[in-house]
Formats: sequence, structure tokens, C-alpha cells
Amino acid sequence: MHMKTSILALTITILGLGMWGCDEGGGSKCTNPAYVLTQISVKWTLNGVNDGASSTSSFDNCLDYDAIYADILITGPDEFVYETTVTCNSLETKLYDDSCNQFPAGSYTVSVTLLDKDSLPMTGTATGTGMVSVSTDNPSIVVDFPLETFIGYETMTGTYRFNPTFEGALCADASPVVDSLDIAFYKDGVYLEDFQYNGPCTREFDISDLPAGDLQMDIVALDATPQAIYCGSYDIKVGAGVSNPVFYHDLTLEGCMVNK
Repeated sequence: MHMKTSILALTITILGLGMWGCDEGGGSKCTNPAYVLTQISVKWTLNGVNDGASSTSSFDNCLDYDAIYADILITGPDEFVYETTVTCNSLETKLYDDSCNQFPAGSYTVSVTLLDKDSLPMTGTATGTGMVSVSTDNPSIVVDFPLETFIGYETMTGTYRFNPTFEGALCADASPVVDSLDIAFYKDGVYLEDFQYNGPCTREFDISDLPAGDLQMDIVALDATPQAIYCGSYDIKVGAGVSNPVFYHDLTLEGCMVNK
């Protein structure tokens, strides 16, 4: 079984099976009310996932990387082959049989490559496998593109968004009251001098142009004296681009020293 579709095509040719909505002869379509469609679903995430309070989503989105298209190859039993290119930001594509000939059940492999506006590859190929049965509710075959799979990831930057609290309270409501924050970032143990923040305590922070990837963030909260009163050290993940999730960090009362 071989299938191929172009970008945003509305019709898909199934070689050897005819067109979708097949003709049984005499101009009639397949109308078996008991027929169960077979669905193949493919999803992709960028730079892992973010587990929020109510949902799980791709950590980054395609626009963070200027990825425009997703090139998809699906192979399965009985020489099943399907190729398509869809918009990257959809993060999912679904394929159904032609209502007359069910896709063969078994193990399927998907290979996905992200493309730029010129349809040139900007990642390596991510692959995944999954079982497909005669069902419209088959679990999606999910692949992920870690930051390191993107061409030029070493120089990518991102924005880290977070809201600090102090034993659960905001700056002015904390006891003792927090007047200012001293924030420092480290990458692989190296202090990132250009990104230190030393200023008023606010409820929201957007730190831009940080190196994308895994960092350490140390925060010290000071009173008006100034005396260090709360602190915390966090392993953080900075996504590429600007559309990154908001994180929450609660500092605790303990012996702290101002970042140096």
C-alpha cells in the first residue's frame, strides 16, 4: 500500500485502492454501516513537554524555531507507505482509511523532519513506533525533537518566565517583607555574568536572551537593610524563542548569602 499527499492537499491517493470514498461499482460508495475506520495519528513535540496544572503540551512551539513544515513518513505492515508534508504548528496529523479497505493492523513506524520556509531540513529525523488496530481511537505515535536536534542549537537563546513567592507569599506580603532580589544564572557550572539581576522584587520576571538549554538559577531575597532573608537554587530549562511557559519558584527562609 503506497500513499502520498502534497502540502495541505485535500485529496490523498491510495495506490492500488483508488481514491478516498471508493466506488464499489455502478457509481455507489461503500455504505456498510458496520464498517469501522482505521485511524493513524502522529504527534510531535519540540524540546520535550511542559506538564502544566491541567494539561501537557509541547515545551516549545514551531515559531520559536521558525519551523514551518513537518515532513512525515509512515511505514507499516503489508508494505504500507504514506508520505505527507503538513504545517509544523499543527503538531499533529491524522490519517483515516478510505471507508472500504482498512489499513493493516500491526506495528507502524513514523519518521518526522521539520523544515524551514524554503522546505529545507532544520532538524534531524525523529522516529517512533506504535501499534495500530481497526479503530478510530488508536493512541497517537509521538515523536520529540530535543533542542540538540535543531541545526544551530548551540547559539539559540530564549526567555525564562517565572513568578517568585516567599514561603508562599508575594513580595510585600511575605514575613519578613522582601524588598529586592539578587538572581544569578549558571550554565555547566559557569556563572553567566551578563544575566545577573539585582533589583526590586516583583511578582513576574521575564529574563530574555538566556542561552537555551539546562541552566541553574540561584535567587536570594533581601529586606530593605539589605539582609538576605530567603533563598533558593533551581535547575531550570530555558526553551528557544519567547513563547515559553511560566514557572513558579518558592523561596524558603534559611541562612543565605548574596550571589557573587
